[in-house]
Amino acid sequence: MKDLVPYDIRLKGLKDGVHTFDFTFDSDFLPFFENAPDDIVTGSVKVLLEKRVGLIIMQFNLNAELHSPCDRCLADIKIPLQGDYKLLIKSMEHPEEIENEDVIVLHPETPVWNAAPVIYENILLAIPVIKRYDCESDLNPPCDMEMIKILSQGIVDETPEDENFSPWKILQNWDNKKNS
Repeated sequence: MKDLVPYDIRLKGLKDGVHTFDFTFDSDFLPFFENAPDDIVTGSVKVLLEKRVGLIIMQFNLNAELHSPCDRCLADIKIPLQGDYKLLIKSMEHPEEIENEDVIVLHPETPVWNAAPVIYENILLAIPVIKRYDCESDLNPPCDMEMIKILSQGIVDETPEDENFSPWKILQNWDNKKNS
């Protein structure tokens, strides 16, 4: 995790009030995490941190771009990713006493907190399930128009069907054998 040091936020010595942190990431960011997707994501996160006594409120603003093959035509596309999310960090002497998934609990003497895992999770939440480009509304789409043309015609099953075979005939014969 040494390479994720640029995502550290020094908590010790941070005065009460509002602070801003800007983080950028590139194609090297996601592979630091186990089971990361193969997608390439580049972008930035702006963190607005409000420190109060015993509580830190963080507002994350994600602006990124996903580089991935289109699920429809397989051309390389870029999809904008955006997201806003909040995070609460509570400061307690015995952080193990609270088990709340919505709040991160840290000891008051914690000197540094690394934002990389939270940024990673929110990048994953911003990645769409279906990665596709709206090529109809763009003058110069990156799409493989030949592939889209083939897909729009539909898939035709060209295997000849045996006229003598019918699943219904099998059921009729089965019913007749049962009654005999």
